[in-house]
Amino acid sequence: MTTRRMKGGVDSSMPRYTKRYWVLAIILSLLVSLGVGVYSYLRQSDDVPPPVRVSVPTASVKTTLRSEATLPVVARSVPKRVMIPAIGVDVEIDEAVPCPLNDAGMVEPDFRFPMKACYYTALNKPYQLPGTTTTDLSVIVGHTWRKGDAAFNPMYDWQAANPHVMVELGDELLLKTQASGEHVLVYQAVQIDEVDKYGPDHLGQSTKVWGTKPIPNWLVTLACLQPSNSLEHSTKVIAIGWKLVGAR
Repeated sequence: MTTRRMKGGVDSSMPRYTKRYWVLAIILSLLVSLGVGVYSYLRQSDDVPPPVRVSVPTASVKTTLRSEATLPVVARSVPKRVMIPAIGVDVEIDEAVPCPLNDAGMVEPDFRFPMKACYYTALNKPYQLPGTTTTDLSVIVGHTWRKGDAAFNPMYDWQAANPHVMVELGDELLLKTQASGEHVLVYQAVQIDEVDKYGPDHLGQSTKVWGTKPIPNWLVTLACLQPSNSLEHSTKVIAIGWKLVGAR
């Protein structure tokens, strides 16, 4: 038996090979415990379902209107107020006096009230009062004026370096009518044209405005296109076609 010398005498400790066995036994015990723990963890992990990936819509996703089946029905009636939020139009419509197409093929709102729009009527052209069940077009007309405020001035920027129509395709038009109650008719801009006031394809004859057949749930807004030179007279009309997409 081998002994190891300690301070103060001889240490009668256990044999070296016995100590090695104890060390190995402790290591094996630790490995077994660790293995059991890992196995238990893996078994437990198998019982837990994997995390579910959730897609969160971004802010760029636009809210759509309700389906037609749930939309309120708004009877055809005289319009009262027109709004185009994208360009800041929010004006009343003259409910008492409509604006007919005159002999020169022009539609003229009352000049005494430039900040009011008017709705169109005619015996020789198609038109219907707006609602959710129209079978042909409706028309709203508003003044523009270089020297002062007018209902549809925001329609066109004639002071820009490159004068242009301010309405863009997809912009909304909201219309209050006598029958709409708490609701508004909602239209989207789908067609933007400049129509001649005079000539063979003038406003009174233009198929861009009146079409060639009935156009259900269709609204046209008309406004004079003012020239950049304030000394010149307007020779064109901004004609914007709006498609009814529902009511809210």
